[in-house]
Amino acid sequence: MFEKFKLLRVFGDTLSILLVYLIIGYFIDPKDILLINKPFQFFIIVIAVISLFYGFPAGILSMLIFLMVGFAFYPEFPLYSFLWYLTLTLIFSEAHYLWTSKILKLEKEMEYLQEKLKYLRESLYTLKISHDQIEKNYVLKPMSIRNVLSEINRMIVKSEERLFQDFLLLISKYSSVESGSLYIQDKEDKESYVEVANVGDGADLDFDDPMIKEALERRESVYLSVADIDSKTNPSKYLAVSTVVEDDEIKAFLLIKEIPFTDLNKDNMLKIDVFLFYLIKNLETSEKYRKLIEKYLDIDIYLVKEIDILTQLYQRYGIESNIVVFYADESEPVGSIFMEIEGSIRGLDYATRYKYGTREMLIVLLPFTSDANVKGFIERIRKSIRRLFGRDTELSLLHKIIPVGKFSLEKTIYKVVKS
Repeated sequence: MFEKFKLLRVFGDTLSILLVYLIIGYFIDPKDILLINKPFQFFIIVIAVISLFYGFPAGILSMLIFLMVGFAFYPEFPLYSFLWYLTLTLIFSEAHYLWTSKILKLEKEMEYLQEKLKYLRESLYTLKISHDQIEKNYVLKPMSIRNVLSEINRMIVKSEERLFQDFLLLISKYSSVESGSLYIQDKEDKESYVEVANVGDGADLDFDDPMIKEALERRESVYLSVADIDSKTNPSKYLAVSTVVEDDEIKAFLLIKEIPFTDLNKDNMLKIDVFLFYLIKNLETSEKYRKLIEKYLDIDIYLVKEIDILTQLYQRYGIESNIVVFYADESEPVGSIFMEIEGSIRGLDYATRYKYGTREMLIVLLPFTSDANVKGFIERIRKSIRRLFGRDTELSLLHKIIPVGKFSLEKTIYKVVKS
């Protein structure tokens, strides 16, 4: 509908420009209304403006008007002038097409970059946690942060009915939450929230509670300090409120009513935020790619989403992207090699590990990277591996390049994991 309206507007603007030009031409010389027999051919400017600005359809419409006016107002049809202007119209229209295609391609690249920036902005607080902070208590905890995220990923795929309840039980086990409830934004009524899981005695969602008001105002998670707990002046019924915010909307509340005093600290609350954020974001993505995720259980959901976006960009606008899959013999220090490669990726590149059978591989997604640049990337990686681990290790490092967009999403994922 929008394209149809746009085309009608182009034709309307073109006819208006030509009408004004013909009226001026008629007053200047009724016998040469197109002003094509004058020392300076003004019609060239009209054709250039219309064809360069509006493109081929407007240019052809202009030449049809030229055709009708030429037969109606000239004793002998100006055939050679018509062919000359038709040639110029085709040249100008081609220039318009090339320029418009380039602009559209850059716009789509910018949209992708903005989406990427949005994702990074939403995930910013996860970057604030260093590796040491995340894993510093792994001896005291029943499982590591990475294992928790992996378990959440498995829950999303397998546990449809008990997903939220199992998630809350997992959080309770890891973060020592004794009583609380999880509320998710209603899909139809964005102002309402539905309780989907609880642990212990649960917790009612009270929008008049000062802690809820603070979370809504600040658009972030909040929790009580030690001084607040001891104070009689704080009327909140919660000890902590964890939230997930997207597009300035709160997508979920995790209300914590009871938790051991020793676990009510910034690090623990931040980890709960990470888990809840990971659940909500991956839940939205997994609904679209459920079949693929069920087929390749441990595949990174974010990777699948990015490949899908880049596939569409290539098929619609020809924007090139590539995937490089690295793998090595089991006798080689695969973990150290992959860690070095992960530290070498730049900018928008994204790396994730995947294990297929006994083979562990590193999948590197290279958005907006042509075939020639991929070869440069691989050569840079190989030089780094040769310098750090020796020539034999570098030779044992194998790789496979999979172009993004030349196959369907499912076939691309298949080629990646079957490397």
